[in-house]
Amino acid sequence: MTLLRRNLARTALVAAIALTGSAAISTTAAQAAEVPVRPAVSDNVDYFAATYPGLGTGSVYETVTYERFEYLLKKDTGTYAFLIGGPTSANTRATIGYINQVAKSYGVKKIYNFDPKLDGATDALDVRKSTNTVVSELYTRLLTNYLSKDTTTVFTGADTDPSLFIYDASHKVEGAEDRIVSALDSVESAASLSTTAAVTSYKAKVASVFDAVSTGSPKVAQLDVNTQFQFLSEQINSRHVATYADESLYGGPILTEDDSDFRLQSITYPELINLLKTPGDHAILFGGTWCHNTRAVVKYINDQARANGVGTVYVFDLRLDGLSSNDLHIRATSSQYANLYGDLVATYFPNLVTQYIETADKPASQRVEYYPGGDTTQTKKAVKKLQVPYVIEYNKDAKSSTGAAAPIVNQWIHKNADGTYTEYMTEWWNTLHRPGYTSDPAALTENYAFADEAVAALKPVFAGVAAHRAKTTTTLALSAKGYEYGKSAVATVSVAGQNISSGSVTIRDGAKTITTVASVAVGGKATYTLPASLAVGKHSLTAVFTPKAGATVTGSSSAPAVLTVSAIATTTKLKVVKAPTKKAKGKFTITVKASGVPVKSVTGSYVIKVGKKTVAKGKIKNGTSTVKIPKTKAGKKKFTVTFKGTTTLKSSKVAKTIKVKKS
Repeated sequence: MTLLRRNLARTALVAAIALTGSAAISTTAAQAAEVPVRPAVSDNVDYFAATYPGLGTGSVYETVTYERFEYLLKKDTGTYAFLIGGPTSANTRATIGYINQVAKSYGVKKIYNFDPKLDGATDALDVRKSTNTVVSELYTRLLTNYLSKDTTTVFTGADTDPSLFIYDASHKVEGAEDRIVSALDSVESAASLSTTAAVTSYKAKVASVFDAVSTGSPKVAQLDVNTQFQFLSEQINSRHVATYADESLYGGPILTEDDSDFRLQSITYPELINLLKTPGDHAILFGGTWCHNTRAVVKYINDQARANGVGTVYVFDLRLDGLSSNDLHIRATSSQYANLYGDLVATYFPNLVTQYIETADKPASQRVEYYPGGDTTQTKKAVKKLQVPYVIEYNKDAKSSTGAAAPIVNQWIHKNADGTYTEYMTEWWNTLHRPGYTSDPAALTENYAFADEAVAALKPVFAGVAAHRAKTTTTLALSAKGYEYGKSAVATVSVAGQNISSGSVTIRDGAKTITTVASVAVGGKATYTLPASLAVGKHSLTAVFTPKAGATVTGSSSAPAVLTVSAIATTTKLKVVKAPTKKAKGKFTITVKASGVPVKSVTGSYVIKVGKKTVAKGKIKNGTSTVKIPKTKAGKKKFTVTFKGTTTLKSSKVAKTIKVKKS
């Protein structure tokens, strides 16, 4: 993610254009090895079920990286439940299931879990205990800026796992900051919870934490949920706009509401290791919100995940704090924790290819040197240095045609004619064909061509994730092809194919999601009543089926179904309260009615003409209007009232001939 890397990419592109005579370069991502057979596909992994024995699937927990933890703590609004602790803590293992049971009884959707051990394993990377000041400063910052803003001190810096608490940055008590709304100060172990009575007592203490934010009977905890889309879109957009403010040069916000059918999920280091040990095909993106090259392509990655029915793209940031500290950038040789990257590549990525080469005859900047296992008594080793963003399709059990381990099935990288590689590092503005830093026509042509190739090359990677699944087909049928605004129709979605159990359906209007997610039951059908608020006009609706976690079938999209929403028909009436004369003004009452619309809801403007001449104008309020008519020449006059209509009401008119007297 440097200027040097972008120049190398441009150089490779220029060379390719020179060889081919055009900018139409191959857009096929480099495939790591031929893979004749792969096991069943599962692109969704339940980290908590895999890590905590007995917890089971579908718990309320979701991990947060350090970056996301701080992001939630600094939000001005929102009440969130947090659990600090990790699987290496015996006390967390002993209590996490009971907390989950109580939380579910209170209707809690999410408890955000922060593991203070950034690697999930060692005290050296425990933000509360590390002797590395860069690591310990992370917890100091949390304490100083957020966790100590409380009327009663809960966090001291010497805290033990697990810590369950409810947090609201705007919460105050008698005008004083009291961000920790409630917390559990009881630390239990498996031994202390060995009896039914002890468990009952502990669960009552957990319940008291949720009682502080609960209403109703039975009690429901009033807690907020912050989605992966909210987190990543806010971080990505704010960092882009803060650095590149001129939209005409650099493009505006990267992720919008049209991207809210979001498949990207940020994960922690221990989650990544668990993922790499889990059977199935997985899409993984290495990158961070701090990286402008990563920001350039996240929208297109999400698009390809949706198009290919990939439920989750796992996003891992090689900077463990989500910031720019080289100490915590595990891909940097200068990091004390480079072994986390080195061991990762050596253990799980035997067939990784990169633009950089790790051999000793190359500059040290082109490899990552590390002590295996972090043991400084051993001889340093070197591994290939990947750059971000980097996308792979990963299957731990995949083999090459020769039987060698080939877990990286597909890699998003350009293969050069000489057998070397060029990594796809581009800019958001180049993907939009906007100039960014340069106005040089030749440079822009190169930049745009490389960005176009990078976006196109994502397709085979995500198609690969879906390729070895049983196919599904989705159809969408509407109970009516059209209706007046304010009415509705029923959309019936049918999903067909082998091994369909359940999943979810999203109905989209063009690129915009118009439904909440509808469940698809066994048998593959779901119905949804379209919202009465669909705008007047034609809508191209599609249904997108997303398999449930652990499914071995593809997602699929229906053919478009065209729905026409028409404006509501109206009738306009004219009542002559006082006829105008040659010498005196008149008065008319105009009434507009619309079928099925309450009188008080009918509004709009109208015009009154005699022949082609406009004699009065007015606005309808509560379905009616009284208007003065100017003096009019004597004789028979045809007054025409035209209600102009609105975005939801059709126009209508009425005419009446009046004999205008001299006086």
